[in-house]
Amino acid sequence: MFNISNIIKPLCLCVYVVHELFKLAVMFKKPKKNLICWSPFLVFFFLSAQANTQSLPCELLLIEAVNDTFLVETDRKKILVRTDKGEERMVRDAACVNISRPGFYQILTGVENSIGQLNESFYLTIRHEDGSVSGAKNPNAGLYKVVRDLDAVKGPPGTKIDTTRDAGLFYLLHGNNTIVLNHYYLIQNEYPDFLNPLNEGINPANVESVHLFKLEFIFIEARSHDLLLSKSASVDTVEPGEQFSYTLQIENLGPNTSRNITLTDTIPEFLVVDKSSFSVDPNSFLENAHQTLLVWNLDNLETNSTTVISYFATVKNSDALSESPFEVVNTSSVTAEGDTNLFNNFASKTVVVDISHDLRLSKNASVDTVQPGEQFSYTLKIENLGPNTSRNITLTDTIPEFLVVDESSFSVAPNSLTKSANQTLVVWNLESLEADLTADISYFVRVEDSDFLPDSQFEVVNTSSVVAKGDTNLFNNFASSAVVVKKPVLLTDISVSQFVKTDSFSVQGADTIWFVKPGDTFSYFINIANQSDIEAVNVVLKDILPDSVSVANFASRDTIDWPLGNLQPFRDTTFTFEATLSINAGEELTELTNTVIVQADNEDPLKLDNNISTATETVFIIPPTILSESCELLTLDFNVYEPQSGAPLGITFELNTSRKVQLDVYDMGGAHVMKLAENRFNEGLNRFEWFGLTESGRKVGSGVYIITLLSDNLICWKKVIIAR
Repeated sequence: MFNISNIIKPLCLCVYVVHELFKLAVMFKKPKKNLICWSPFLVFFFLSAQANTQSLPCELLLIEAVNDTFLVETDRKKILVRTDKGEERMVRDAACVNISRPGFYQILTGVENSIGQLNESFYLTIRHEDGSVSGAKNPNAGLYKVVRDLDAVKGPPGTKIDTTRDAGLFYLLHGNNTIVLNHYYLIQNEYPDFLNPLNEGINPANVESVHLFKLEFIFIEARSHDLLLSKSASVDTVEPGEQFSYTLQIENLGPNTSRNITLTDTIPEFLVVDKSSFSVDPNSFLENAHQTLLVWNLDNLETNSTTVISYFATVKNSDALSESPFEVVNTSSVTAEGDTNLFNNFASKTVVVDISHDLRLSKNASVDTVQPGEQFSYTLKIENLGPNTSRNITLTDTIPEFLVVDESSFSVAPNSLTKSANQTLVVWNLESLEADLTADISYFVRVEDSDFLPDSQFEVVNTSSVVAKGDTNLFNNFASSAVVVKKPVLLTDISVSQFVKTDSFSVQGADTIWFVKPGDTFSYFINIANQSDIEAVNVVLKDILPDSVSVANFASRDTIDWPLGNLQPFRDTTFTFEATLSINAGEELTELTNTVIVQADNEDPLKLDNNISTATETVFIIPPTILSESCELLTLDFNVYEPQSGAPLGITFELNTSRKVQLDVYDMGGAHVMKLAENRFNEGLNRFEWFGLTESGRKVGSGVYIITLLSDNLICWKKVIIAR
C-alpha cells in the first residue's frame, strides 16, 4: 500500500478554475473562483484495464471546503467509448472519487472531438457505493443529460479538437462514487432528438467515439432535507366511466430547501387520465398497455412548504373488470438528492371499482290466446336494481317456430337476428343501464297460418335471458311468455235490449215522466237477438236487479242468470218479468237501473259492443203527491250542447217559493255522472250554467245525458246531447 507519509514535500498542483453554470443550474449558489492547491498524490483515479463496467477500486479524495473545485485527469486513449465494437464498449468507468462532503457537483468534461464523426455524443451516470445509479439532476433526455456532438466544429476530416463540455449537475454521496461514461447510442431510440442527422439512427458499423481526458468537479451546495409524500383520491369507490380526482402533496420537513425534485406517479391500467386536468403539467407522460407513467421535475421547495398537484382520471369500461369489487392501486414516489429520510417518499391510493348490480328481466305478450294469421306483440323489460350502472349488457330472445317476426317493428334494432328451422334468435348488445332505470324493447310477431300447425290448440313459449358482468343475482335474468294458439272457431254476434213499463206516468208538455211508487209492480221486457249467420252456443242472460226491487224467488240486488241454450242465426227471443218496488224504499232512492248482460260461448271477441252489452233504463221514484209546479218551466239553452264552443249550457227553471233545489246529471244507462247543484234558489226564474265538466274537472264524453231537478214534490228532467 502506498504510504503518503513517505512522500517528500508535496508538490503543489494549482488549478485555476473559472466556472459558469448553464441555465438549468442557476438555481444553485455559484461557486467563487478558487485557487485550490493540493498534493497530486491525494488525487487518485483508476482506469479499468478492460472495457467493461466492473467497479473500480477507489482511493480517498477529500474535499475540505464547500466551494472546493478539483480536477481529475484521465488517459484519453483508455477512457473512451465507441460504437463499432459492440455495446460492451459503449460503457466505461471513467474515475472513482471518494467524497467526504456529499452534495451537488457540477462536472465539466474534457472531450476529444474528431472532425468527421457526427455522433460523438455521450452522457454520464454515477454508480454509488451502495450499488445505486443516478443521472444528472438537470437532465435533457429522461434521467440523463446528453452532451451533444459539436457538429458545428469545422476542419479537415480526422482533425482532433479538445473541448471542455458541461456534463451536468450530479449529486455525489458520501463515500465512493464511480463516474461512468456512456455513449449516446444506448438511448438513441428512446431520445432521438440528439441524432445527427436528426432523422437517421447511428450506424454501429461507423466509428463514433468519445475520448475523455479530464473531469473537473465543482462543489455547489449541500442540501439535507426530508420530503414527505402523501396521496388521496376524491372517492373511495367508483364505477366504470366515472371520473374522479387524485391529489398529490409533497411537504418539505426541512431543514433545508429541496431542489431538483422528481415526482413519479404510476397510474395502473383501467384508468384514463384527463390530460387537460393537471393543475401542474407533467414533464413526461408515457403510456403503455399496462400503465401510465407521469413524471414531474420540480425546482425548489422551501422548508415547511408544500406542493400540491391534482388531476382527473376515469375508469375504463374494460372487459378485464370481470370481478367486483375490483381494486385499482395508484403508486407514487418522490426523490431529491439530499433527502435524509426515504421511508416517507412513497405513497399509494387504492380506489375500489364496483360494478356490482342486479339486472331483472321480465317479459309479456299483448295477448294470452291468438289465432293463426293474427299479429300480437312481445315486450321485454330490463330493470337495473342497482346499486351500480350495468354495462355491456347482452339480451337474447329465442322466438319459437310458428311465429314470424315483423323485423320492421323493433322499438330497438337488434344487433343480430338469426333464423333457423325451429326458432329465431335475436340478440341486443346494450351499452349501459344506470341503477334504478329500465330499458323496454318491443316488437310484433304473427302466427303462421299453415297446414303444419297442430290439430288442436297449442302453446308457443318465448324465452329470453340477459347477462352482464358484475350481475350479483342470476336467478332473475331469465323470462318467458306463453301464448295459446287456437284454431279459428265460428263466431256469433248477439245483442240485448230492454225497456220498462210502469202503470204510473205524468205528462209535462211534450215530456212523459214514467215513475213508480213504493209498493208498485212494474214490468221489464228483454230482447236477445242473434245478429249473425252462426248459431250462438250456450247463451246466458244475466240481470243485475236495482236496489229495493224484488222478483219472485229472487232477493234484492241479486244477479239473475237465465240459461237460454242455443240461439239460431238471425233469431231473437223476448221474455218479460215483473218486479216490485219495496214499500219501504227511502226518499234517497231517486232512480232504478236494471242492467242486463248476454253472453255466448262462441261470441266474437272483436264485436264485444254487440255481444256483451249493458242496457239500462231509468225510472224516477216520486211520492204519490200531485205536482203543483210545471216541468215545462225547466228549459235548456241547447238540445245539442258543444262544450268546445266555450259557451255554457244554461239551465233555467221557475219556483213558486224560495227553497232548496238539487240538480243532477245522469247518463242514459242510469249512472249518476255528477251533482250540479244543491243550493237554495230564489222564488221566480233561476238560471244555472254548466260547462260540461265533472266535479273533478274532467270533460264529460259525447253522448245522451239526463239533467234532473228535484225540489220538494217537484221532479223534472230534460235530455241533452253532448257533442265533442
